[in-house]
Amino acid sequence: MTDEQETNHAFARSLSNAGLGIVCLLVQKEYKPGDLPPKDGYLAWHEWAEVQYRAGIKQKRCKKCGKRITPQEVNGHMAQHFTDGIALDAILA
Repeated sequence: MTDEQETNHAFARSLSNAGLGIVCLLVQKEYKPGDLPPKDGYLAWHEWAEVQYRAGIKQKRCKKCGKRITPQEVNGHMAQHFTDGIALDAILA
């Protein structure tokens, strides 16, 4: 068991011993600024988005589809649109 897991278990035991009953801890992956967003998971996406926001990474809106994307998502997202031969500057607002 890692130190982080031991800390989580000790925290859960202390809450349980305090009379709070069953305690559920959800441990998320730790994201860094510039990481790609998780493919699935509502809570994981919000954890990722908070890290990007704190780092000052801004989203831009795609002019073609209206989806908001971060700089690290541009290559993957633009690959979907380049079948039409539209320039990158014409797509990002």
